[in-house]
Amino acid sequence: MGCGLGMTGVLHVPFIKEYVATDISSQMVDLARKRAFDASVKNMKFEVNSYNNLSIRGGSMDAVLASLL
Repeated sequence: MGCGLGMTGVLHVPFIKEYVATDISSQMVDLARKRAFDASVKNMKFEVNSYNNLSIRGGSMDAVLASLL
């Protein structure tokens, strides 16, 4: 919830099947997408959305990562 610049996501994707990066700011999602592209990351999906309007089905995630709360 708030992927920011995507730094955390890019660090974690080598160890997981898929990472969904979500932020309410389209500018942050664009920056995270660029960071993932520059790092040749293929298993990140990006969404501009708020935490209360996510397109994620209940029970479809094994873990949720949040920092700077």
